[in-house]
Amino acid sequence: MLGWRVFLAAIVTTVLGCHGEAVDAVIADAGHDAPAGVELLNNPGFELGCAAWETGEATAEESTIARSGSRSCRVCAMPGVGAYFFSQAVEGVAVGTKYLGEAWLRADDGAAGVAPDPTGRLELLDKNMDQIDIAEVGTLALDKTWKRTSALITVKPGTDKLRLEFWSHGPGTCFLIDDASLRVVP
Repeated sequence: MLGWRVFLAAIVTTVLGCHGEAVDAVIADAGHDAPAGVELLNNPGFELGCAAWETGEATAEESTIARSGSRSCRVCAMPGVGAYFFSQAVEGVAVGTKYLGEAWLRADDGAAGVAPDPTGRLELLDKNMDQIDIAEVGTLALDKTWKRTSALITVKPGTDKLRLEFWSHGPGTCFLIDDASLRVVP
């Protein structure tokens, strides 16, 4: 494990693991000296199922439809909800530093409806989880091919966490996600 990556002892949230079990999510510490190109996310390729990722009004389960490796994560809206999200946050980001967040998304092969135009974004959050700034990319029209989405943001004063988030809307809809990444860029 890289020395700059420290995981907090406090539980941030409870999410569903790849087999429906409760998993304590963690927030990775990016550290002020994380070198450019070093991966900051925990489980970015979903080879450990969907562990370490947070859901909101959604379920997340392991899928064998993968862009690379052997797994991806299937994210679905809970019944009767409007918007839902899937995210991971890192702490210790450095003011003035640029970060690139990205992932590959595609439509689910299951019986659920295709998530209507999911959106990827990077959010700067203060210690109260209030939004300081956001870099949002356009929505993606999904089909059965993997599509890359990415966003670039520079950290502003007052930022406590940087969150990579993917959200969509529509009850009963799903999308697949794989090869997520959050890195410092020069």
